[in-house]
Amino acid sequence: MEKSVSGLVEKTEPVCLRCGTCCRNRITLAFIRANPSDLRRWHSQKRDDILRYFPYEPVSALTSLGPSKLLRRCPFLRRVKKDFYECTIHDTKPEICLGWYCQRSLSSDAVPGC
Repeated sequence: MEKSVSGLVEKTEPVCLRCGTCCRNRITLAFIRANPSDLRRWHSQKRDDILRYFPYEPVSALTSLGPSKLLRRCPFLRRVKKDFYECTIHDTKPEICLGWYCQRSLSSDAVPGC
């Protein structure tokens, strides 16, 4: 995103609004993958709570825990209040999630939420 300050144009990074939009979207969830680095990190951290959702190596897609269950939202998303969510594994979330922002956060009138 670009922003004009005193006639100069500078690039700014998108800011997560913590609206939960991307983490509650089935299409987005289909693209969530854990890469080998993520899997190694979670193994070393003994994060079985995370690894059970990524059962295949060397690269694993986010999966449900039951054969007939479809994920409706990321299992690590927690609602804090209306339209405000937090990632319960933010400190060690998959690398793909680090650069994921919804279109709402990229708009010029977005208000930072975190």
